[in-house]
Amino acid sequence: MDAYPARPPARSISILRRLQVDWSGFEIGGVSLLLLVPGIVEFCKSALGIKDRAAECLTVGLGVGFIGLAQAISMELVPAVALPWITMAVVGLGGGLAIAGYYKLVKNAAVGLVDRVVDQAAKAARAVYRSLK
Repeated sequence: MDAYPARPPARSISILRRLQVDWSGFEIGGVSLLLLVPGIVEFCKSALGIKDRAAECLTVGLGVGFIGLAQAISMELVPAVALPWITMAVVGLGGGLAIAGYYKLVKNAAVGLVDRVVDQAAKAARAVYRSLK
């Protein structure tokens, strides 16, 4: 015999399961808003010269605007006549600004990687040269 009473069955839906987000709703016209916002911010940082605090504010503003727009579309609050125009604008942003921002981001990362590789190769060459003396 058990000294403790039997436990009631656990709830079938846990708190974490209820808090899960469906990430498929964060796209407009096939463009992921989670990739679009950082691309636009990177472009604005390089082209317009905005700095840290302004970039953070831009990120929050774009995130709120785009996610709010996606939610309004999914809740059918946006008229059907406007959907092709919204899709065209978002896809245009994704194709133009985001690619330019990511080009700059990848270019900087590649330059940094090449610089590190060259530095390491130079150190190795100096070590070999010293060992041959």
